[in-house]
Amino acid sequence: FDMEFRLRRYDGLYRWFKARAVPLHDSSGTIVKWFGTNTDIDDIKRLQEQINTWVNRYELIVAASGMVAYEYDAASGNITWGRSVEMVLGYSADELKGGLQQWKSMIHPDDRQNVYDLFLKTQDKSGFWDIEYRMRHKDSRHVWVRNRGFFLIDDFGRAKQQLGLLEDITQRKELEEL
Repeated sequence: FDMEFRLRRYDGLYRWFKARAVPLHDSSGTIVKWFGTNTDIDDIKRLQEQINTWVNRYELIVAASGMVAYEYDAASGNITWGRSVEMVLGYSADELKGGLQQWKSMIHPDDRQNVYDLFLKTQDKSGFWDIEYRMRHKDSRHVWVRNRGFFLIDDFGRAKQQLGLLEDITQRKELEEL
């Protein structure tokens, strides 16, 4: 078995432990002994809790700003979208599992080639990009977005991932047209 639980220490404090055990069977299949470990994982649990708290704060801050954080993996072409993508594009993160090709298909046809060319150029140079273009919302309208991101490089100087923010700038664009 493999389980996590809290135990009360001699001083009354509770700490998290992880227990793992495997049975030793005799020739007839009867369990004769158990071999296992009981490991104090309280510090790990506390760190995980702190990380989760910071991740939730970060997501709330990004959502409050009207932006979407994303991560693009250059090797797989996958894009992981932040939870606020639904506010900006109308899609849940689960609906946006199509990676780079899906993102490219959502770009307005008049903007697509220029945006994709700049994306590839930025990826080749492992640089920073900042571009405005239109993307298809789930309700079929197009929204203006500002996409800012930068590429992280691997040990060989090649782009391995991009981190970025997508911001809905539709209202600003509409005001500029007046």
